[in-house]
Amino acid sequence: MEVETESVWARHVVIAGNVVRQMLVPGGLMELHDRDGLLVKNRFGAWPAVHGGLVKLEGPLTARLDGSGVTWSGSRELMATDLLTASYRDAIGFNEPGTPGSLRRPQIGALHSVIGYWSTGVTEPGLVVMPTGTGKTETMVAVMLVERPERLLVLVPTTALRDQVAGKFETLGILQREGIAAPTALRPCVARVQHGLKDPLDAKRLLEASNVIVATPHVLNACSEEALQVLLGQCTHLMVDEAHHAPAPSWKRVVDAFADRKVLLFTATPFREDGKSIPGRTIYRFPLREAQRDEYFTTIDYRAVVGIEGTDGLLADLAIARLREDLASGYDHILMARAKSVERAKALGRLYQAKAGEFAPAVLYDKMPAKRASDLGLW
Repeated sequence: MEVETESVWARHVVIAGNVVRQMLVPGGLMELHDRDGLLVKNRFGAWPAVHGGLVKLEGPLTARLDGSGVTWSGSRELMATDLLTASYRDAIGFNEPGTPGSLRRPQIGALHSVIGYWSTGVTEPGLVVMPTGTGKTETMVAVMLVERPERLLVLVPTTALRDQVAGKFETLGILQREGIAAPTALRPCVARVQHGLKDPLDAKRLLEASNVIVATPHVLNACSEEALQVLLGQCTHLMVDEAHHAPAPSWKRVVDAFADRKVLLFTATPFREDGKSIPGRTIYRFPLREAQRDEYFTTIDYRAVVGIEGTDGLLADLAIARLREDLASGYDHILMARAKSVERAKALGRLYQAKAGEFAPAVLYDKMPAKRASDLGLW
């Protein structure tokens, strides 16, 4: 017998405006088992169940089964972080790529390389280079499951990426869904640091409530020195996404604070236009040609623009025409134009507004005021 449930979340904990979340039960179909007591099970775990009636609010999270599906009673508190890390022991296998329940070739290669590098006891940051599309974030989640860090800080460049990466850790990405991670692995308590911490006691409370903390350098710089020292000092591991930013002072400060602990830097582009080198040593690099051979990329539909003057307008016309084409064909596509500065982005925004105002073009940048972003419906 199968029943369906919506996702069940623990009660969020808010500390100085920063939310700590944990997904207790991912939504989807569940099977009913009654061999050793009534249970509902799926690839994400197993939970006690009862048929109808009243369920005590105290005690473990329990599924109540009735004609309309599943409702839940019991504890909705964040789980203790030591229980979470204990559940990761032997939670992920090392199956051969291409077999059921296996990581991709670049992911398993990176995972082996990280384990091997950290076994040496060297504390110099390890750099992992994986082309876009090869599953970099899931590799970060897999490293967490294998290494079982007491408290992991993940540094990302933007608020959008913060939310994306935090969401991956909250769900364990696709690892349980694809049978790569065992159902016994519990989903971590993840803190999204959106506001600078001023009180060291708030930093301590955030650390006690979470085992994964995702933050941008910008928000860490907004912390008081005392609170930042507590936050950085009590995280046991650091992962840096988009690590080509790491030479920047605000990033380097964080990386340097982990000089005596384990640090991983992940990037798809290990080179900088200014010639500065990324800190650490390269411990794994998956070649772009191999990513193309394994078809992690689809064929690029290249369109050339020929012109000496007014190329912005020519590019905009071609891009907008293609967007309208795709939307008319039923694709849920968007158009993005990247610029090297905020002023340049604003100029392009005005251009696209004049040519395609019906799409309500929006200009996005890291230091955009929160009210403006909210008015645009970005968060």
